[in-house]
Amino acid sequence: MGFAGEGQSVYPIVNCDLSDIIGAPGLPPAETLARTMSKRNHSWKSVGGPETLFLATRTAGVGAFGPFEEHLEQKVGSERVQTSFQSTVCEQTTHQQLLRGRPVVGARYRTVSSPSASVVLGGPVADLSQRDPGRVPRHSTAAVVQAVRDQLQVPGSAKIDVERVVWPFEGRGVWAYRARVTDVSEPIDVRAYVQADAQLGLLYAQDVSCSASFGEGRVFRINPARDPAPEIVRLAGLEGRRGVLNTGKLMTVPAMGNAITNAKRDFRLKPDQEGFEEVCGFSHMANAMQFFRDLLGPDVFNDELFAPLTIRVQDRTVNAQVGAFFPGQKMIRLAETPHPAARSGDICMHEFTHAVVHRIARLDDEFASPIARGINEGFADYAQATFFNDPRFGDWVRDEPKGARRCDDQALRLMSNPQDPQDRYRVGSAWAALLWDLRVLVGPGVADAVAFHSLQFLEPRCTYGTARQALHHADLALFPARRAGRHKAQIDQVFDGRMA
Repeated sequence: MGFAGEGQSVYPIVNCDLSDIIGAPGLPPAETLARTMSKRNHSWKSVGGPETLFLATRTAGVGAFGPFEEHLEQKVGSERVQTSFQSTVCEQTTHQQLLRGRPVVGARYRTVSSPSASVVLGGPVADLSQRDPGRVPRHSTAAVVQAVRDQLQVPGSAKIDVERVVWPFEGRGVWAYRARVTDVSEPIDVRAYVQADAQLGLLYAQDVSCSASFGEGRVFRINPARDPAPEIVRLAGLEGRRGVLNTGKLMTVPAMGNAITNAKRDFRLKPDQEGFEEVCGFSHMANAMQFFRDLLGPDVFNDELFAPLTIRVQDRTVNAQVGAFFPGQKMIRLAETPHPAARSGDICMHEFTHAVVHRIARLDDEFASPIARGINEGFADYAQATFFNDPRFGDWVRDEPKGARRCDDQALRLMSNPQDPQDRYRVGSAWAALLWDLRVLVGPGVADAVAFHSLQFLEPRCTYGTARQALHHADLALFPARRAGRHKAQIDQVFDGRMA
């Protein structure tokens, strides 16, 4: 995510109490819960700190989660699997709890199982019977859409999809509507909630977009500042209609006009030719996808987010941000500025990483903490740095040769209490620096694997404590050595070195 542009709304908008949305209502403190779940030869521990649900056991397999499920009362509720996939490290499933067949806002938890351990994390609601909101309200979709449009003051071109949900509030539940607000002509990707009463009052709104903050074809290898002369590269994976820059997972389009085509698939354009940005954007994003496919396995890219992910170049709506990922639209937009973002591989890799983080950990969730959002930014900064083996980021698009941000900045520290939403970029810079420190100690191959597999042990309300444990669990799954991962000492060393 980049700096907010002029005239844009500042999120989140909070008009109600979020105490029942954040946390694990109805469950005892994590350490107490771990003790009650433990049985003979089956010990659970709270490893993320006393305030966070991050429970782990050395027992592997789906059956390991029985003691936890016993604590979730489901008499009037149920749950559905929101996402599920396997990687080379573990199997993870995200569970969304329901009441009267509708999602309970915030009531979501994840189970992760590897050959070495099983983990439960997230924010389940354990007292669903007390939160039954009763009779389903009747509001027309048009009335809800208009209420959202009026209260957020979004343009008439914005698309608003709504669904009925249960909002936990003061130990009970009330009916509400969740709205997904997107716009192909404006940089908007908002999740909003309105209460299902006569006033349809706004409860909460959050922008979930993530941007870059500065922000056979011919392309710049990284960006024009580092590689003044573009080079000819192979464009792999072209599918569908011959001559179009599309694959089954990526689709490249210009913000205006028609997409470039060539019947012979010869896209060796010069920088001053129309379509050059499309070629660069496609090549950089395809490289990013291959990087993560090799690192995480193909299963990560098998759901609807990547079928396909649209790359829109020369998009002036994101000039202030340089580039942005919009999960609601399954789209990455790259700015048209004096330094077009599509020509810059560091920007492209950064934005693609946001799509990967969204797929696995949802650190851009509307209720994500500033720390989680900062870590999201940090992963994106680190991905481009390790891929190009260069700690700089944004050097060309911001015309700062030393880099608008740097992963090797020794002064960066993780902030203990980030309050200002903009502080997430400072958190992100420090998180990227922490991962870069780990890379220096253990090498890029090991650091990349541990860093990005740790996403499977992260969730939107994560803290620094759970982030440390996520790295440890990824290390244990990838590089087991008795009761801890092989690089436990190095992970603790870099973590302690970057704490404020």
